[in-house]
Order: sequence, then structure tokens, then C-alpha cells
Amino acid sequence: MIYIVYYVCVLLIVFISGIWLASIFGRGIFKDSKLVLSFLLGFLWLILVSSWSSFIGLTFERSSIYILGISIFLSLIALAWEIRTKNLSSWQPSKNIIMLVSLAFVSGIVILSPVLIFKAINLYNDAFTYLSISDYLLTHSYFDEARPDANSPWLTQMKLYQVMGYRMGSQFFLSLITAIFSRHFSLDLYISVLAIGQFMLVLAIWLFNKYVMKLSNVALTIIVLFTALHI
Repeated sequence: MIYIVYYVCVLLIVFISGIWLASIFGRGIFKDSKLVLSFLLGFLWLILVSSWSSFIGLTFERSSIYILGISIFLSLIALAWEIRTKNLSSWQPSKNIIMLVSLAFVSGIVILSPVLIFKAINLYNDAFTYLSISDYLLTHSYFDEARPDANSPWLTQMKLYQVMGYRMGSQFFLSLITAIFSRHFSLDLYISVLAIGQFMLVLAIWLFNKYVMKLSNVALTIIVLFTALHI
């Protein structure tokens, strides 16, 4: 059950972190989708700001509390402004939005099903790369040179990413969340963060197809159901 608790708590962190951005960008055609924007923009914000903090030389053990505090502070200011301008009612979700978020939540639970049912996950994939880099970033910044040796072969992954400049958004986010919950190993949060990714995918697919592709409600329903349940 701890994985579900992590899943729900991280969703709350992401949502709260995105309120101020949704307040800014949730206008015009997006005025009825502020709830969705809060999740998606909060997710993007945490990835960006966590990467910036690592690039300037901070470890997540040091910066995580400040990142979280700044995010909450900005969102409180945005909420105060919404209340002052009597615009808080624009945050009330429609029935369709509630159903969408609920479906996205269930889709994330499906990702958690291996640990919920079998108490195990499949790590025979690129999880090693994500976990080893995230663990490194807890106590090192991005530009702290990794020095793999016979005693620390797992540092080869961080070294590879530093030399090749591969994208690392997911590793920054996982390491940030691990630090927020004061865990020593990102494995503790790994499966819950995977579920967060699936949750965001469902919302992003809906948002893109509704506002960019401008698909009908029937087509939207089919695409979202397929994305949420065809894992």
C-alpha cells in the first residue's frame, strides 16, 4: 500500500506545484481545463526547475525543500489572486474532466499492479540506468564528474550521460521526489513515479487531441481509453 500512498502524495505535489502556472495559462480556450493544466504544467515545472538546480551545482538533498517551498509559495499567491478576482469558480471541474482524471488515476494504478499483486517489479530493463543516475544526483550535482571503478560500476551510467549529454528529465524528477520523501534510494519511489508518468500521458494525450487535433468527443474517448488501459 505504501506505493499507492507515494503515488497519491506525488500527484498532490505535482498538482499544487502547477496551480500558479495553470492560473497564468489557463485562459481562453484552456479556461475549462485548469485542473488538467495544473497536473501537466506542475510536472513540467518540477522537471525543469530540478534540472536547473542540479546544473548550478546543488544536490537534491539540499535543493528539494527549496524547490517544493517555492512551488507551493507561487501557487498560494496564484490562489490568493484567483480569490481576489473572484475567479475561483473557474477551477471547478466538469463531469468530463473528473472522469478523465479518474481514468488517468486508474491507469497509474495499473502500473502499480505488479507490486500490489505480486510484491515485485520487473527490473530487467533500463531501470538500472534511471535508478543509478537518480541515486547519484541525490548527493551530487550534474557536473560533479562521476568516476566509475571496480567498487562503483553503477557510476558508468552517470558518466555515460555526462559525456554524451543524453536527456535526463525523468532522472531529475525521480531524484527530486526521492529527496522530498527523504529516502536514501530512488528504488523506493521508482514504481510510483512510473505511475505518475502514465497518469500524465493520459492527460497529455487528451489535451493534445482536444485542442490541437480538435477531435470529436467520441474519438477523444476512444483514444484516451486506449492510452489508459492498453499498457
